[in-house]
Amino acid sequence: MRDVAGRRGVAPWPDWPEWCWLPMAAVAGAGPRRPQDSPRPQDIGRLAALSTWWLDRAVVEVDEDLAVRHLVSPGADIRIDRERLLTGLPAWCPYVLLPPRPETVAEVYWPRGFFVHTEWDAATGGAELRLLMDTDGTWDGLQAIPVHLDQPTVRWSFQDAARVMTANAAAGLVAGAQADDPRLAAGVEMGGLVAAQVWPLVSGLVDPAGRVIGRDRPGEVLERARAERRGTRMVWPLRSRTSFWRVTAGPAPRPVLRPV
Repeated sequence: MRDVAGRRGVAPWPDWPEWCWLPMAAVAGAGPRRPQDSPRPQDIGRLAALSTWWLDRAVVEVDEDLAVRHLVSPGADIRIDRERLLTGLPAWCPYVLLPPRPETVAEVYWPRGFFVHTEWDAATGGAELRLLMDTDGTWDGLQAIPVHLDQPTVRWSFQDAARVMTANAAAGLVAGAQADDPRLAAGVEMGGLVAAQVWPLVSGLVDPAGRVIGRDRPGEVLERARAERRGTRMVWPLRSRTSFWRVTAGPAPRPVLRPV
């Protein structure tokens, strides 16, 4: 199999019924009880996003004129619109492309794109928005960043994440780290900066003023995959191909004839 970038080695989503679709926390619960006992705990977030992406196999670009509506001043906090983020994603886990890196910002962190999906924390019952940043097109370059949707702003979310990380370190749940380890705070702060960097695209993705149209066929409509009943089973039909889409606030596309 190939993933969104054409690389081999990513398995498709299995034919599980919708009521049996496990959250990411359940994937973690099936493994070692302590993160330090797992050889690669970071793979849990990667597997959760990539497996969910396979439901729709949607790659999305957000038009610049829509994204700029959600720009904020440098250093300003970003309000979290919980309901819109929980219900407004056009696919289960779209892969959102970033525009090419401008030549003037060569030293700035600039990922290729990111997967985005919703999750919930089994420990707290809180909803999360999961950003899986694609830094370099490799498996190890996929970095998961959670945003706590029960917080009012992005800054509050990462302050809350810092408190959770510190408590986990104090309880011995973070391999090789103490509660006062400065790397914990630095890692959480970096996650907040990355989330703020891509937030205009996230907000544009769920903006009610935007429309999702086919990148090559503007008359196409993106519909989420749904489980179907086949006999006594509910199964997820596999998408036959990766599809490419634009989120735009421009004029509605004119209907065109399509080859059949």
